[in-house]
Amino acid sequence: MKQRERWRRGLRLDKGAILALHNARHRAQAAGEAKFDQHLRAILLVGKDHYTQIAAASILEVDPNSVTRWVMTYKSKGIEGLRPKNGGGRPSRLDADQEHRLSKIIENGPDAFGLDTGVWSGPMIRDVIEKRFKVRYSVEQSRRILHKLGFSLQYPKHVLSEASQAEQNHWLRHTLPAIKKKRRTKTE
Repeated sequence: MKQRERWRRGLRLDKGAILALHNARHRAQAAGEAKFDQHLRAILLVGKDHYTQIAAASILEVDPNSVTRWVMTYKSKGIEGLRPKNGGGRPSRLDADQEHRLSKIIENGPDAFGLDTGVWSGPMIRDVIEKRFKVRYSVEQSRRILHKLGFSLQYPKHVLSEASQAEQNHWLRHTLPAIKKKRRTKTE
């Protein structure tokens, strides 16, 4: 019961803590650390502005359990405890040198690699990685690698090769409505 009563009182911050949180927030904003800034803002909403954790969660558009977790972390570890940890994940199967070589292959284009197309695709990148580096990735992961290397997928535009714009407009305005009109009269 004592724990619950202490929890209802919320978080109490003195002027020094509020100043430290504001300074940390400004540094996080300058460094582009949006998640860290969000965590700090939650602490300020709860501790300085005396919002409930549910109200703070609503303002920040996060789950109330997240705000509770951040408050508890702040109480036990301080400001630096609020800094998001690296998600980690599985280490890349391509090392830095292989990624650099892949980047050069992509920059040179598919023609230089011996392919008869002008643009790279996800399956092509996957095949290049498998042939050159003996590492098998899915198409989706090969696209993530492209993004990590600073490249973006480009999709070709589909343009009718022989139709003029005037002919297309005429077809859309006159021919297509006539076709639709004929279909209505037959079914009625």
